[in-house]
Amino acid sequence: MLISALKDALDSPDFDFAKEFESDYDEYITMAWNETEIADPRGFFADIYRLANEAWRDDLQKASHEDQSTW
Repeated sequence: MLISALKDALDSPDFDFAKEFESDYDEYITMAWNETEIADPRGFFADIYRLANEAWRDDLQKASHEDQSTW
């Protein structure tokens, strides 16, 4: 499901990946690094998507044949 959500976000040209790196000090949500250190947020997540598909290829293929309503 996470891979599918990431694909949907990558397929949406208007999705703002930079917001995923913003810290919210009022909510005590901070990133491990400064958001300005990520030069290409969309590229960062595109790499994650590519690497996850390579590493989990067999598992993702198997999952695609399962009834997702039972998850």
